[in-house]
Amino acid sequence: MYAVVLAAGRGERFGGDKLLAPWRGHPLLWHALAGVRSAVDAGALRGGCVVVPESAPGLERLAREAGLRAVPNRVASSGIGSSIRAGFEWLGRSAADGPAAAAIFLGDQPTVPPAVLDRLIEAWNGGEKPVVRPQYSEARDQPGHPIVMDRSLWRLGLELTGDAGLGTLLAARGIPVLSLPVAGRNPDVDTPTDLTNLEGNTR
Repeated sequence: MYAVVLAAGRGERFGGDKLLAPWRGHPLLWHALAGVRSAVDAGALRGGCVVVPESAPGLERLAREAGLRAVPNRVASSGIGSSIRAGFEWLGRSAADGPAAAAIFLGDQPTVPPAVLDRLIEAWNGGEKPVVRPQYSEARDQPGHPIVMDRSLWRLGLELTGDAGLGTLLAARGIPVLSLPVAGRNPDVDTPTDLTNLEGNTR
């Protein structure tokens, strides 16, 4: 299992530099990467990459400190599809042969419950469906992250362009997705208010 952390968004609704905004003594992205690093150290993940905008030294440094590869997205302004594609291109170059999957994380979600990744990996190992994603009980109307995607489907990530995400592509291709019920919620940060509210939501 490999991690792909999407961290190349422009953060326009936040006012820029969202992933470097301080929260609990560290940049916002640091928290997301710390969770991935813990999973690597525990053996749940074999490694991973962080997709960042071109010429983003602060984000690149955070990726290196977490022991992950910084992958520049030279067309980050075109939307999340280009970041997903960059991540899957890195997987194609770097992932070892054999059975594998990718766990797709969002860099602006700093509080992914560690147990959720464990449950997603367990479900993927069960082989019921090639894609597994959480369905948080307190956010039933929102698609959950991270998404675990089998190696057999990685080629689809190379087709993404613009602002289209994996969910749209999987639905269009009729790819079965297992929605795994999990407790709680996993909020993302789009605005300064979201960051302020995050403290109360995670006590």
